[in-house]
Amino acid sequence: MPELGAASGAQAQHKYVLFDEVVAYLRMASASRPIVVVLDDMQWADTASWDLLEHVIASLERDRILIALTVRTEDAERSVVERMRRLSRDERYSEIPLRRLSEREVAVWLDHVFAHQDIDPAILPLLQRYSEGNPFLTTQILRTLLDDKL
Repeated sequence: MPELGAASGAQAQHKYVLFDEVVAYLRMASASRPIVVVLDDMQWADTASWDLLEHVIASLERDRILIALTVRTEDAERSVVERMRRLSRDERYSEIPLRRLSEREVAVWLDHVFAHQDIDPAILPLLQRYSEGNPFLTTQILRTLLDDKL
């Protein structure tokens, strides 16, 4: 009796049929123009998603498809790090590590956002404390503050 969650031979075969259908779809979609596939927050992706990604990448060698992943490495489990290491063995792999914004960088950004106007000095430490330098969160927190007129 197979373990719970383990694919039987027939189920595994169906999985690869589905994977091949995804590859065929991507090839069809990229036939007339290049495409970009963005997979966000892959640190939370399940095993099946990583299996599919590895299959797609192995199957698409000369196709006009860019696959971009976002992964927060500080939240990634060992299995995700191992998957990324396997992907990095491919010569087409390229990684662009993005660091968090420093308090000085957030201050410069705020200065540009507010067109060099004076702002409440409490905004910068508040943004830095709650966003931890994450550019997306910094923007969202500031938007919320402005929308709520705080």
